[in-house]
Amino acid sequence: MDLNFRTTYASPSVIKARGFSLEELQELPVERQITPASLEILMQVIQNRPFERLTSEDAIHTFELEFYRKDGSIILGEINITLV
Repeated sequence: MDLNFRTTYASPSVIKARGFSLEELQELPVERQITPASLEILMQVIQNRPFERLTSEDAIHTFELEFYRKDGSIILGEINITLV
């Protein structure tokens, strides 16, 4: 995702697991891609980690979120946020 939380890339395995095409994911806002509880976790991570002030070694954070699949079911996925 970019800094506006818009999907820019998804691996083929993510596309297959979630059932959305990359184009569909690029059109979906983050609020419709993850559960409300996961959105809260994501926002807490972003607020607590001011990435623009970190060195590249400090700017890696890994955690799990619940993602919606195209059929409405939920799957667990690991997220890595890295300062680029």
